[in-house]
Amino acid sequence: MALDWTEDLAAQARAADVDLGKVDLVLAAECVWLQELVQPFVSTVLGVLEAAGAARAAHVQEAACAPASHPPVCYCCYRDRAKETSVTFAGMAMVVEAFESTGCVVVLEKRLRPLEQAFLGGGGGDILLYRIQLK
Repeated sequence: MALDWTEDLAAQARAADVDLGKVDLVLAAECVWLQELVQPFVSTVLGVLEAAGAARAAHVQEAACAPASHPPVCYCCYRDRAKETSVTFAGMAMVVEAFESTGCVVVLEKRLRPLEQAFLGGGGGDILLYRIQLK
């Protein structure tokens, strides 16, 4: 399900007939480039992870012997193009800080440097892959 993080999450899920409690994985690539989009993006991803986490917790309480399920996760892939001095564009550091301020765990899983990208036919700034989960 594609999401517009400036719109109501629950309404979007209903319209798409998606049960957020059954979400295992959020994939986000090149989603935030403006500073004004950071907080709506973080709120939307957090809303999905919280809904899925709450559904898992309720399921475990209902079934005393339920097997442990994996927590919902967001993988966010981003090419950092923003300069630290930018007042318009958002760097991934700003996105990471916003997630961490909500209590999420953010782990850099992979950094693909421009030289590595050249072997794959690409180029530019580092490509960063982050794993984001609730604590």
